[in-house]
Amino acid sequence: MLSYNRYSDNELANLLTKDDHAAYTEIYHRYSRLLYLHAYKRLKDREQARDVVQDLFTVLWNNRSEFKLKFFMECYRYIYGKP
Repeated sequence: MLSYNRYSDNELANLLTKDDHAAYTEIYHRYSRLLYLHAYKRLKDREQARDVVQDLFTVLWNNRSEFKLKFFMECYRYIYGKP
């Protein structure tokens, strides 16, 4: 079995566009907790924060063939004010 935790974000993004469910799972494991913490910080509600993260990953999977890591990271930086 491949060890997806060794892949870079770019490699995972490329695999995701090819319907690789294991790549999606690795992305989820890498980022779901961080996204949840950011959502909770803004919303102050655990259930809503969980829903936001779930919705985000549902959209990600449903649009995986069009996924662009650069665009995703630009959105992340815009939302969270990162340079």
